[in-house]
Amino acid sequence: IKNALLKIDSNHDHGELTIGSIMYNKAQIQELNGIVHGRDTNIFVDFLSVKTFGGRLEGSVSLQLGVNPQYLADLKIKDVKIERVISDFDLGEKVQMDGKVSGNLIVEGRGASMKVLSGNFASEQSGGTLVIKDTRFLENIARGGNQPVELLVDNFKNYHYNTGTIQLSLVEEGLNMEIVLDGEDGKRNLNIVLHNFIKRDGL
Repeated sequence: IKNALLKIDSNHDHGELTIGSIMYNKAQIQELNGIVHGRDTNIFVDFLSVKTFGGRLEGSVSLQLGVNPQYLADLKIKDVKIERVISDFDLGEKVQMDGKVSGNLIVEGRGASMKVLSGNFASEQSGGTLVIKDTRFLENIARGGNQPVELLVDNFKNYHYNTGTIQLSLVEEGLNMEIVLDGEDGKRNLNIVLHNFIKRDGL
């Protein structure tokens, strides 16, 4: 967390929170501004303006302050650029994808350890394009679905989707992404796991 400032009026139990940026592994959120309510170590924040992955975020976060603060965030995300997510997580050598998504995200944790992450996102009507460059990934899909690798390489060579959904969840210490796309050339289902996404307690 960089450039964080919390102002609370003790007489009215409310105030303002501003944070320059928050980094979690390679994910970055910038320019947080919120209204704060609370007393002692229990704080509730309504975010008014947040930038992340080229889009915007609004919602609320409850905090219990301490050495390892506990938090629960219920967020709405709008116009996130998929190519920005891929770039920030260094996935460009494996996959290329554009378009924008909006949806809901719930995050719960303690300190640097995230316990719960769930999200549901849908693409905008304009859709986008998907290209999978990682042949090993396609080979795994081929084995699981009993399909020729050559066919999958052709299917994901320059696939344009009109609609798409993404579901996020935690699997052990990895971030699991279930992606369903639909276009003129048919549907495409993908499952991607970012391993070691979650940090252990106390780290």
